[in-house]
Amino acid sequence: MSRLALALCALQALAPVQGAARDMTGKIVLRERLALPEGTRADIEVLAADGSLALIDIPAKGQPPCAYRVTVPDGPLLTRARLRTPDGGQWISPPAQVPAGTADHDQPPAIVRAAPSIGFASFMACGPALLRIGFLGMDAYAQRGGQLAQMMAVSGPPNRQFSDGRSLATVLNPSDNGIDLIWQGTRLAPCMAFPDPAQAEVRAFGTDPAWQASLTSTGMTYSTPDGDGATARHAVFEMGKDQVTWHSPGLPALTLTPGVCRLGDGALPYPAQATLHSAPPRHGCAGDPAQLMQGDWRLVTLTGGAVPERVTASLSVTGTRVAGEAGCNRLTATLTQSGAELRLGPISSTRMACPDDRSAFEVRLLAALARVRGFDLTHNGDLALTADGDTLAVFVRP
Repeated sequence: MSRLALALCALQALAPVQGAARDMTGKIVLRERLALPEGTRADIEVLAADGSLALIDIPAKGQPPCAYRVTVPDGPLLTRARLRTPDGGQWISPPAQVPAGTADHDQPPAIVRAAPSIGFASFMACGPALLRIGFLGMDAYAQRGGQLAQMMAVSGPPNRQFSDGRSLATVLNPSDNGIDLIWQGTRLAPCMAFPDPAQAEVRAFGTDPAWQASLTSTGMTYSTPDGDGATARHAVFEMGKDQVTWHSPGLPALTLTPGVCRLGDGALPYPAQATLHSAPPRHGCAGDPAQLMQGDWRLVTLTGGAVPERVTASLSVTGTRVAGEAGCNRLTATLTQSGAELRLGPISSTRMACPDDRSAFEVRLLAALARVRGFDLTHNGDLALTADGDTLAVFVRP
């Protein structure tokens, strides 16, 4: 792309949401060597802590970089720049904070990157790798950091497989138990749901020093026992390499990284490590411990003893619902968490007659499950159900 002299975009004004107004200046930069088509438009998205939002449309003159001057409120703001082409292409900058104040403010260059739509997408942790996986039309998409793979279906239902067709292919296999993914020729660990405020509230907290934060689809709140904290009614994310950072106007950013996280010996494990970018930074854990238990598990030891050869015992966890085989009969239960405890109960089972050895084993298993007060994951990913520091049962992935 030929670099033209800095083009001055048409000046636009945003009526202040609250308080006095000030001028904000900056420029939109596109680093791709790409000539944008006639009719490309630029805009600045301005988000305020009280939930106000404005989209300042700027008719772009020539190719970026493109300078702008807009009038904004004096409160803390979050801004993003965007380029949009007539054929639906778009490039978006990472979110940038604008501190509160009445003085005019000059923003750092807003570097926009390609941001194609990937349809209905969710965050998934594939071992230590973090991706957004989405489906749009007949295609599947996988985004990891700044890289995006678009995959076409290469097999039909019910076991539909998607591939981008490259020599070092990205291949996606959805299943009832999650998603298996080969990323650019490397098979990743089975993909599991990752804390995502678009799906449910995400809680993050730490103890040294103490803090807590809450992310929802409508914003973020954080607080400390000393009375520090604030609430903002916007939260937007920025994908990094195997982590995601959430930004809200006027609040410290919050980064979530896949990895089992504990706040002390014997504490419940959490599915994400959290960093609150305050001064100084605060570290902790985030997510719902039950996310780590999702999927199918096969029992291998009960109160320290191996499962008899003729006995099959298993658990399948979906959300807070638990079902499985108790050795002879089917069982159902509910996961409930209260503070640092996680329980299975009430536990119900069918009443089919069983041989004496299997019946005796089933009684032991049901009694152990009723005692459960917590769980942990071993170094190789096995699920250990615990009570008062004792391991009651160990399960492995089938």
